[in-house]
Amino acid sequence: MQQEDTINQYIKTAKQLERLGSCVTIFDYKNKVHPYISKNYERIFGWDFENDEELQKGFMDKEVHPEDIKHLNEMAHYFLSGPLLTDDKKDFFHLQYVTEYRIRNAHGNYVWVIEKHLVLDLSEDGSLRYTLGILDQSVQPNLPKICSAQVINTTTGSVKVFPREQKNYDLSKREIEVLKEIGGGLLSKQISDKLNISVNTVNTHRQNIISKMNVGNTTEAVQVALSMQLI
Repeated sequence: MQQEDTINQYIKTAKQLERLGSCVTIFDYKNKVHPYISKNYERIFGWDFENDEELQKGFMDKEVHPEDIKHLNEMAHYFLSGPLLTDDKKDFFHLQYVTEYRIRNAHGNYVWVIEKHLVLDLSEDGSLRYTLGILDQSVQPNLPKICSAQVINTTTGSVKVFPREQKNYDLSKREIEVLKEIGGGLLSKQISDKLNISVNTVNTHRQNIISKMNVGNTTEAVQVALSMQLI
C-alpha cells in the first residue's frame, strides 16, 4: 500500500509537470515498466498510443534514430557503471542525466529532442528504483548536433560529459575559430566580417578543414568536432 501511495504521488507530480508542455515519463527500474507516460507524446509527435501496443507498453526506443539508440545505450552503460554512481547515495538526488538525440514523429521525420532524467527513489540496496524523464524538442534544431549525454550535479555545478574518442586533425587555431562560427550558423561573409578576414580566406579554411578531417562537408565537420569537443 505504501509503495502504491508513493507511485501515485510521483504520478501526480508528473501530471503537474506535463501542464508545462513537456513529455513526462516515470520509469520503474525494478519491473522495467513505465507507470506513467505523458499524453503530450501524442500531441507533439503525433504517435498513436491507442492503436500501438508497443508504445502503450513504453517501448518508445523504436522511434529513436537507429544510430542514436546505439550511442544512448553506450552512454547509459558508461554512466551507470561509473561516474553516475557515488559512495554517498544521497548524491543521486542532486544529479541530472541529460541526453540529446533524434526521435521520429508520426510523419516519419526525425527531430532533435533533449531529455532530462532525475532520480525519484532508490531501492533498499541503493540501486535506482524510480526515475522521472522530462523530454522537450531541442532549441535551435537546425544547428549541427550530435547524440550526447552528460551528468550535472545541481549542488556543485560539476558536469561530466560522455568521453569521445580523440583524434588529432591538426587544425590551426584559425581553422577551429572558423569551424566554431560555422557551427554557430554563420555564413562565410558573416565569418569574414566577424574575424576580420577575407571571404576567400574563410573559404580556404573551409576547404582545409574538410580535407584535414576527411569529411564530405563542413556540416559533417562540425558534427565530428562537437563529438570530439574541439568546439
